[in-house]
Formats: sequence, C-alpha cells, structure tokens
Amino acid sequence: MKGKLVIGMVLLLVSSLVLGACGTGVSQEDYDAVVADRDAARSDLSEAQTQIGSLQEDYNAVVAAIDASYTGKEVEVAVGGSFTVILESNPTTGFMWELARNTDEAVLELVDQEFIAPETALIGAGGKELWTFKALKKGTSEISMEYRRPWEQGVQPAETFVLTVLVK
Repeated sequence: MKGKLVIGMVLLLVSSLVLGACGTGVSQEDYDAVVADRDAARSDLSEAQTQIGSLQEDYNAVVAAIDASYTGKEVEVAVGGSFTVILESNPTTGFMWELARNTDEAVLELVDQEFIAPETALIGAGGKELWTFKALKKGTSEISMEYRRPWEQGVQPAETFVLTVLVK
C-alpha cells in the first residue's frame, strides 16, 4: 500500500513539473517545493525497498516449530530457512527419538538436537526433544523419526514421525 502511495506521489509531482514547464506560471518557489517532494518520495521508495529486502531475509531465516500433529504432512521452507521438530519424549522410560532417515541430506541438514526437561519437579516426568533442520538448497527431502529404546533390536518403534519437506 505504501509503495502505491509513493508511486502516486511521484506521478503527481512529475505531472506538476510537466505542467510547470508548459508555461502555466509556476513560481520558482513552487517548483522547488515539488522537486523537494519528489526527492523525498524517491527516498521513501528507496527505504521501502530496503525494508522489503530485510523482510525477505527475515523470512528466509524464520524458525518454524513443527509438532507431532504434522506427521505424514508436507511443509515448505525457503532456502536458508530452518525449522524445528518438537516431539514429546520421556528418557526415564528408556525411549528416545532417533532420526531414522533423511532422504536428501544435500537439501536438508540436521543442525541441532536437544532434550528440554519438564518444568516440574516430578520424578519421571517427560519433556520435549527438539530437532532443528536447515534447508540448504531447492529440492525435496523426507525425514522419518522413530521413538524407541536404542538397545531393543528388531522391535517396532513405539511412535513414528514422518515429514516431507519442500525447499523452495
């Protein structure tokens, strides 16, 4: 909206300049005021373009939070952006989340994994595991995670989480 207003102001100012040049008797003072307004509008436009560029950078760096309700779904992430998968976890039971598969590590990279303890003093209370991924280049990757006890071989996981990530 601001961009349209700035463009409109510039057009109005240019029209005033053209009419002034046609001999309508615009004073030097009025002409100087129009030129000053034009220059201010150009400055506002330049500032707006800079802000748009900054917003694009912020968009690319957004960290989106994704929970278990996203399993089986597809999400879009900008190149350079990142997102965090947040899953309930209780290591006191021996269970923990494992990254079972990332189909294209050139597209999507795991950059961090951490456990956040519960905000309670109750013994055995569960917390959350946070898995942060970064989008490296355009493409598609599917991540699959399994909630299991690492020492139990040949046992189906208690839970699974699957997410398809489209990097644009």
